[in-house]
Amino acid sequence: VELLGDFEGDAVPRNMGISADGSVVSIIIRDDGRLYVVDTETMTVVDGDPASTDWNGFDLESGGLLNRNIPNAVALSDDGATAYVGYRSGSEVDVIDLASWTVGTPWTHPGASTTYLYTAEVLMADDGRLHWTSQNGGLVTFDASGTATLQTPDIGGDWLGAHFGLDGTTLYLRQDVGSWGAIWGFDTLTDTWLDLDGDTTDGTAGPAPQSRGDDAHLLVTTPF
Repeated sequence: VELLGDFEGDAVPRNMGISADGSVVSIIIRDDGRLYVVDTETMTVVDGDPASTDWNGFDLESGGLLNRNIPNAVALSDDGATAYVGYRSGSEVDVIDLASWTVGTPWTHPGASTTYLYTAEVLMADDGRLHWTSQNGGLVTFDASGTATLQTPDIGGDWLGAHFGLDGTTLYLRQDVGSWGAIWGFDTLTDTWLDLDGDTTDGTAGPAPQSRGDDAHLLVTTPF
């Protein structure tokens, strides 16, 4: 599938989302501020810019949107009809109707750290709620109406990589605090933090032990 565009500098594929049935894939291009949507049944790009023969993506900077030039993460609704895009700065996640290419009211981070969040991941759970993790903003959960709940405990650090486990309900998150890091588990069914290390004396839900931080970003769970 060819994503049309004049990609320069740091304009590279940054993140992707996939619908529940795998029929739709969304891809964002960093620094070019564009969203591409691919129909995997026909292996064609759903043209977000029909007026141009040089581009077939959707320009996230159109319509006077703020902080929309550097998208960092994207998720899709289960039916693939709606895309949710987070950015390297700002306090909003854009909600985009992919049939009409219209942008609705953005969903806003409920915390105080809203000037430079640096979105790491936006992930759609099996129950239809969106989970947004960001470097300075922790973990936020949105219901279908866009109402947000700040989930992260007050333990500091940068919250970067995130990935669902095989059960589709356990969300694993990567935390960096200076020279050390940890992996946390969050049960999205009960909105509770899980004990991953078996230590009941540390006063927390229990991060899995990890000796180094090093700003690790990517986190993936195995399918078994």
